[in-house]
Amino acid sequence: MFLTLGFGFWLGKLRLKSFALGPVVATLLVGALLPGLFLGWLRARKPSFGHIPTSVVLLFNNPGINMFIAVLGITAGGALLHGLKEAGGWIILIGALLTIVGVVINVIIARRIFRFSRPVALGCVAGGRCCVAAIGAVRDTLQSDVPNLGYTVTYAVANVVLVFSSLLVLFLT
Repeated sequence: MFLTLGFGFWLGKLRLKSFALGPVVATLLVGALLPGLFLGWLRARKPSFGHIPTSVVLLFNNPGINMFIAVLGITAGGALLHGLKEAGGWIILIGALLTIVGVVINVIIARRIFRFSRPVALGCVAGGRCCVAAIGAVRDTLQSDVPNLGYTVTYAVANVVLVFSSLLVLFLT
């Protein structure tokens, strides 16, 4: 893992004419995403590789995500209060409305255009929004792992698109 992080940092320092990923983005991309994809592929080829006990999965799945959300809320709290003072409560309402509209459009596209089943469509929406909590809620509600079929690919694609679209925004500003 440390070798891939180091390689990602080194890759981020490289420049091709005026293009460079930057050490942080390249470290995250190469150090986290690519080893994750490789280890997932390796586990699919050899299921005995990388066994994680159920208790460890539960520990990282529920309390780990909750702690991450709590820390994120604590660090963003000041900015939220400042934004509410500047823009008023409408910013919360507009944000909620845009989020709901985006999810509804995604479900309609998954169901009507791609003709996915409901569980797979919900998994696609959760993956496309990079929302681990959503796929957990969908799986728990349906008591099925079928939504994971839609989640896995859209989650990976959404993360790669997020990295490169962030780079595009940085280059254009």
